[in-house]
Amino acid sequence: MVPPREVDIDTAAAFIRTVCEIESRRELATDIEAQQRFHKFLRRPFLAWRDKQHQPA
Repeated sequence: MVPPREVDIDTAAAFIRTVCEIESRRELATDIEAQQRFHKFLRRPFLAWRDKQHQPA
């Protein structure tokens, strides 16, 4: 597991572009395959992690 660390906006944007295989985040508005990659690899895992944070231990 990767230890937690601060991530700045530029690093986060670069990560999104890499994962979604796009040049600009604006492409997420029109590129269906990029949208699917965003949801599969970023949004769904984030929501699952977030939901786990609110469950009692």
